[in-house]
Amino acid sequence: MHGSNGSNEAWSTPAGVDRTEEEDLVKRIAVVLAAGVLLAACGESEQTSSTAQTTTKVVVTPRCQRAGTALLPSLRASLRDGVNLKRVSVVKVDGVPDAPVAAFRRGVYAVAALLTGPGMDGTIGIWAVSAEMVRTGGGMAIGADAVTREFSDLGSAASSGSPAAEYADQVAGSDAGQRAIACAKG
Repeated sequence: MHGSNGSNEAWSTPAGVDRTEEEDLVKRIAVVLAAGVLLAACGESEQTSSTAQTTTKVVVTPRCQRAGTALLPSLRASLRDGVNLKRVSVVKVDGVPDAPVAAFRRGVYAVAALLTGPGMDGTIGIWAVSAEMVRTGGGMAIGADAVTREFSDLGSAASSGSPAAEYADQVAGSDAGQRAIACAKG
């Protein structure tokens, strides 16, 4: 095809469109496409459109840190018969209130895992775990919700409503807790 200026080009300029306008349009399209590629690389995108505008919401997949070999035996040993762990994820907790348990004052992590076994289709367990336990396998851990406390002995002594159980519930509901859960879900 021949362009409007008579050169051999792959496309032609429509009548009434200035070459500069055409180049600006091509540049804008290239920028939009590049932005789309970058957004796709960062996470999933979900588009909602209305007649007035289009909004793009970017959902960034959480960065998952897998549990180390020191922590896994302690978690596994705490489980009821027939229950096992998959995709154990660890996320450091920042910004939760002062811990009622001294072991958590030196650092606390949200640890979540997919619990497997009969009738446990997609059940996620979450624990509030001391920094010491994450590093060494010895320390403090409390099941951070009723489901986890049902299938794990860790923190079963923390009765509902106790300061330790409430703290563990806060850990589960924190940003770190939600990221750990998302990682464990896969």
